[in-house]
Amino acid sequence: MKHFKDLFSILCLLFITTAFVACDDDNDEYATDDETILSVPQDDLIFTYEGEAKTNTFVASVTTGDETWAHVSTANNSVKIVVDENVDQQERSTTLTVKLNDARSRIRVKQDAAPAPEAKPKTFTVPTFTGTDKTFVYKLMDGNTQVGEICREYLCSSGNIDKQAIVVYPMVGNSADLTRGFVVSVLDQVYEEDMPTEVFNVSSEPIHNGSVAFDKSANSISSYIAGTKAAPAQFLSISNSGEIKAVEALSDETLTTAPYYATDASGNNYGIVKIGTQYWMQYNLKTTKLANGSDIATGITGADAWKTTAAYRESSSPENPDAGFLYNAVACGYLSGAFADAISPEGFTIPSNEKWSSLVSYLSGTNTVDVGSKLKVTGLGENWNVWYDYKGGTNISGFSAYG
Repeated sequence: MKHFKDLFSILCLLFITTAFVACDDDNDEYATDDETILSVPQDDLIFTYEGEAKTNTFVASVTTGDETWAHVSTANNSVKIVVDENVDQQERSTTLTVKLNDARSRIRVKQDAAPAPEAKPKTFTVPTFTGTDKTFVYKLMDGNTQVGEICREYLCSSGNIDKQAIVVYPMVGNSADLTRGFVVSVLDQVYEEDMPTEVFNVSSEPIHNGSVAFDKSANSISSYIAGTKAAPAQFLSISNSGEIKAVEALSDETLTTAPYYATDASGNNYGIVKIGTQYWMQYNLKTTKLANGSDIATGITGADAWKTTAAYRESSSPENPDAGFLYNAVACGYLSGAFADAISPEGFTIPSNEKWSSLVSYLSGTNTVDVGSKLKVTGLGENWNVWYDYKGGTNISGFSAYG
């Protein structure tokens, strides 16, 4: 294991005020009057154990205080401090002395203790969501334990953001903590001949590595802060407390990612998409079995049998594998005026009117309130268009609705 990470440097500028007078050409030093004013920050300079980079403001000509782990030098009338990684589980400190002529001031440099090996943040690579997994939610795993969730999702907040993004959340219990989202990258939808496509590229704007928080009770974004990075972070770390941040490289302790699916009783997997605080199956159901494993009948034509027998028929778009099947009420779990979900994959259920209303409310949270277009798959195809008008959608929500 490495004992030192790449060294970070901190360029701190301390303003020093002094009165200068004219000097002879053969004199390399400025002459000063009797008064020298040296102004430096009063607060300690505190570094993380990894060797954090910081920027303050001060200027100096001479420094002392160099130790084996805090390396101090001067260049171009400024002070440069390079701090090694602290591998010990104890805080350490040193005193930096800044001098100008007869004036001097001292600054305390402190560095956090290294956490215990089992408590050190672990690193991971962010998925690209461009592979064959066909899901917009990944689990971030430390062995068999889920420590985070990674989503490609639609962030929809009036006046703040109206784009897809890749967001990482820490876990709290068995659920993602949606109040602590780290926005790795913001995505722009690709248009071809003025038509939206299902392709989203990383935005060219310097808005990556921001943050987002959701209000679960209202299914809305409670806070969004755009990042300032021109490019998204390739590697991230997550601590035991759920703090997520960008890192330069992977450590010896790395986490893995696993695609998250809903699986029906027939063994079919369905990608998941997070929309606001809700999680939806990304494609329509196409099981031939109820959740208890019993077969669902097909080819039922009699009206009485259709009302009392769990039944399905294949989609009217058999050429589209994602269009799913059509089910009667009995297969869904409605019988004799009562409902008990009989068909949904584990962890999912047939949405109530309240759930649909909550979805519509979230998707209406921008100036572009055409909720239908945000849900529909793109393309002319046979799904949405009629001969005189394009009735397709942007699918910016990732819901992937088919006609």
